Amino acid sequence: MKKNKLFWISFSDIMSCLFYVMLVLFVVTFFNLKKKSNELNTLKDEKQKIQEIRMATRNLDEKYFNYQLEHKRYKLNRQIQFSVGKCNLNPKDFDYLIEVGSVIEKTTDSLRITNKDLDLNVKYLLVIEGMSSKDSFNKNYELSYCRAKSIHDFWLSNGIEFDSDIYEVQISGSGIGGIRDYSGLEEYKNQQVLIHIIPKW
Repeated sequence: MKKNKLFWISFSDIMSCLFYVMLVLFVVTFFNLKKKSNELNTLKDEKQKIQEIRMATRNLDEKYFNYQLEHKRYKLNRQIQFSVGKCNLNPKDFDYLIEVGSVIEKTTDSLRITNKDLDLNVKYLLVIEGMSSKDSFNKNYELSYCRAKSIHDFWLSNGIEFDSDIYEVQISGSGIGGIRDYSGLEEYKNQQVLIHIIPKW
């Protein structure tokens, strides 16, 4: 009888220990799941904010810009054509480029409002990308950079500046590389300039 009593006491102790172990495991699992749930909700909120930020950069006037969704970039609706081996702007494009620069400049206010509404400190990388056509000219990378810079310099000379609190301007030349729209008989049309507006976290 005494042995049986000791057995049941030991058994109850074991069961009590198991109960506390299971309780601890349950509590740990509960808080881990709660933490994971909070992380997923945070990621969901961040994803929504990113989508809203991206949409804010796609409000440029369609009169001047065509947004290429597959490449996530803007292309000027009007072809700014450069002569082979040259980076000088054609005077016939001056008025149009002033209008384009003013449109980009005016997006500053809407982007600033977006940042405030979403309680974010986001800047936007404004990339002016010059391009070149595949031809016998042996300095196409330098040439494409010169084309992008000529447009930026033209804007500055006409009082069009981009707020450094919102935009970080980058002048680049992709030469005969990058994503190209034309080939064959239309290869010359790659002598153009593209605009990219990219959110920077």
